[in-house]
Amino acid sequence: MVRRALSDLIYRGTGIAIRRRTAADRDEQLAVAALLAWVAGGDGSESTEEMVLAVELLRRRYGLSGTEPLEILTLGRDRYSGKRRDDLFALLNERFGLPDKQDLLVMLLDLVAVDGSKRAQEIELLAEAARRLKVPDSIVSRAYETYFEQRRSLKGRG
Repeated sequence: MVRRALSDLIYRGTGIAIRRRTAADRDEQLAVAALLAWVAGGDGSESTEEMVLAVELLRRRYGLSGTEPLEILTLGRDRYSGKRRDDLFALLNERFGLPDKQDLLVMLLDLVAVDGSKRAQEIELLAEAARRLKVPDSIVSRAYETYFEQRRSLKGRG
């Protein structure tokens, strides 16, 4: 548990994942990938920009390399499609505390905005994801604040 808390702290501070891979980790990776794919496809299609970013988000969060993030994205989307979505949220709620859920919401905000078309369907799925993840409004607000702080920081560098 201490190892996990330390690795999560390092991830939040640096964006670098430090984890040993286990079957449980793979289940978590597939669930996060499925969540990303679900929101990305919320407007009826997944744009190239959304899929490239989803792969990069998985790569950063889990320290994946090569084609592994794309494979996980595909497998996760397939595993948790349709009626299995309840299983997806059950697993995420079991595994993730509020700080990780906040990180997930920031990832989803990045994903929704990446292609420049913030369609209502994607925003509604983001709100549904927050609700199904049982994230309090205060944490949702913090996720938005974090997202916009990151955008300002990136603009300041560019």
